[in-house]
Amino acid sequence: MDDNRLELLKSINEHYKINELSHYAKLNYIKYNGYAIRYLFEQTEEYQLAAVRQNGDNIQYIKKPNYKTKIAAINSNSNSFRFIKKPSDAMCVNAIRENDHNLQYLVNPSDKLLIKLLNYMYYNIDLFNTIKGFTKL
Repeated sequence: MDDNRLELLKSINEHYKINELSHYAKLNYIKYNGYAIRYLFEQTEEYQLAAVRQNGDNIQYIKKPNYKTKIAAINSNSNSFRFIKKPSDAMCVNAIRENDHNLQYLVNPSDKLLIKLLNYMYYNIDLFNTIKGFTKL
């Protein structure tokens, strides 16, 4: 077996050993390496928050993120918005305020959300025209 493949198998085995650790050891490991959440069998809210606070993009490895976890991910890294399924209006506004490129990830935005975004982003003509494309203005 070649060395690269052997190293990969060793690292995967080490990640799966995380499930054998105590609660506090798991939590500290996830705070250090949020990516490890993907190997946890039981993803409690505490582990989820630790993972997304370490890096918001880790939300893509969480099986069932709740509202609090989604907000924490956006606050940690607004670009993690692209991994969030069914975001609330508040999540959309926060993500777009941080980075207007997140507008491209909006799918079927409500009229109420579009009005909020128009009120906030009226000064940015390119963004205004993009939002206007969603509506019948």
